[in-house]
Amino acid sequence: MLAEQLLLLSVGRELDEHPVPWENLKCAVIGSLVADLVDRGRVVVRFSSDVGDQTIAIGDHRATGDDVLDDALRVLHGDRVATVDTEITRAERLWGWRSRRRLLATGKVTRRDVTRWWEGCWKCAEFDELAPTLLCQLLTLYEQLWNAFERLHARIGVQPQAPDFGIQRAACVAARERLRAVALDDAPPRDACAHYVAAMCGGFWESGWLRDALCDTGDERGALCRRGKRLLEDDPLARAVTLVLGRFEALMDWAASAG
Repeated sequence: MLAEQLLLLSVGRELDEHPVPWENLKCAVIGSLVADLVDRGRVVVRFSSDVGDQTIAIGDHRATGDDVLDDALRVLHGDRVATVDTEITRAERLWGWRSRRRLLATGKVTRRDVTRWWEGCWKCAEFDELAPTLLCQLLTLYEQLWNAFERLHARIGVQPQAPDFGIQRAACVAARERLRAVALDDAPPRDACAHYVAAMCGGFWESGWLRDALCDTGDERGALCRRGKRLLEDDPLARAVTLVLGRFEALMDWAASAG
């Protein structure tokens, strides 16, 4: 699975003292689950010129045989697979009142609402009638699949208390080489996962860690950034993930400057 390869890549970065921000990694991995479901013929990401109108449509409800992907499929179908804490403080409600009022009035998540979501001012689990747009679906997956990462880490053999997390560096290197070959290949991407990886490398703030992790030289970084930007234009999934991450990065930059 692409999600496992991304996690192994991140472990390798951690061991090399280049840690990947957790929220950044988690969003990239959640997007990769959708890309994997696309490749397995379970879902289709419907393109629209407006990211707010894009959706993930389920074409095949049957189990995939993978528990994490099956949970993601269930969430996209509208089920809840985990309990989400929807406790919102009075201050958070006041801070996010515009988004909350807009969500209640329109039933649709827009890019303007994502920053307040990151701030904890509202959660998808609070609103039962939200339209299943791509933005809403990604945020819902983020909320619902919070425990999937423990399962994925266990699957690749991560032991938090062990030296080097119990992971052989060879496994991290092998994952990097697989992803590197996909990202730097000049040929058209062969599938949704390959397209997603390369397109995510076209982001500016949001996926810089992925581009840096896969490239050895400045020339490679430049070439991958240019290729990724082209692919990002027609990859609605990667565009939505980078939008969500961009809102988080902007929020962190604002917090740092304010501090």
